[in-house]
Amino acid sequence: MDALRALQYEGTKSDIAQGFKEQGNEMVKARMWIDAKEFYTKGIAVLTDNMDDKWEKGDDAELEAKKEKELEEQCFTNRALCHLELSIYVLSGSQEECAELIQKTFDQRPLIVPQPSG
Repeated sequence: MDALRALQYEGTKSDIAQGFKEQGNEMVKARMWIDAKEFYTKGIAVLTDNMDDKWEKGDDAELEAKKEKELEEQCFTNRALCHLELSIYVLSGSQEECAELIQKTFDQRPLIVPQPSG
């Protein structure tokens, strides 16, 4: 069992997070929201870990950083879905999580704000 757990953490940060995201997606398909939330949380933990020396490095640092950012957005979004499905979004802090995700996402993209009519 320990060997299986160790395999989950081999590879680049994006490889590992991708694996957790895919496992979370499988749990969502099965409507197993708590398990899905845990997989997305593990993916987020890997991606936000600042101890870079414990992860393998990708061949292209720029591409790896892009993958990590996209995966982080996806894991946060998918985890927020789980919170909503579990009807605990107010208690779990999902509102703050969504705000953080929006801030991270729109820091890099233009924001289009609808103007009030009339």
